[in-house]
Amino acid sequence: MRKAAAIMLLLLSFSAYAAQEFWLGADILYDLNIPTSEVRDNLESTYGRVEVINSVGLGIDAIYFPFSQVRIGPFLTLDMIFPVGISFDGTTEAFISYESDYRLDTSFGIAYYQLIGPRFGFFADAGMEYGYYRASTTNDPNSPGPVDYRRFGEWSVMGDLGIIAVRKNSYFRFYAGFSYSLFQSSQGMKIVIGGGGGFIL
Repeated sequence: MRKAAAIMLLLLSFSAYAAQEFWLGADILYDLNIPTSEVRDNLESTYGRVEVINSVGLGIDAIYFPFSQVRIGPFLTLDMIFPVGISFDGTTEAFISYESDYRLDTSFGIAYYQLIGPRFGFFADAGMEYGYYRASTTNDPNSPGPVDYRRFGEWSVMGDLGIIAVRKNSYFRFYAGFSYSLFQSSQGMKIVIGGGGGFIL
């Protein structure tokens, strides 16, 4: 009976001092995509037999930590990626999409944030990612006609590793990430470098 009362008292005291946190932020991204053969087939009519797609984009992320003392919790990220360069046969050239091609990545999983001292620390996260592509079948400048798009997607397993700096209720982070395509007949991967910040609520 005394042990049960002591455990209950410990849990109540811990919950009294524990505080949940929401981290909400935005990032600027550089993305290097080595696509699977399925993605290449869908892009071939406009991009050619592309080997690598270089892209830039913007992302928003939300992280929930049930306890601020141990920052482990779920995250959700939405990244809008726009192609700016393509590589094939060992050469890279700039790419301008006249029809607003993009890739929308939705990522979710578990994040771990650890401060080393009051202001600086590191973080790691891992989870699943769904990349939704919208790619035009033609890419002619000032084309007056209707545009047809190919819309398709792929699942990947992903992970990020980075550093964080915290000041009061705001934070900055810089990170590198990796994702590996799943359920495809050939290998595909993405490498991303990002930086940004946000607010701790």
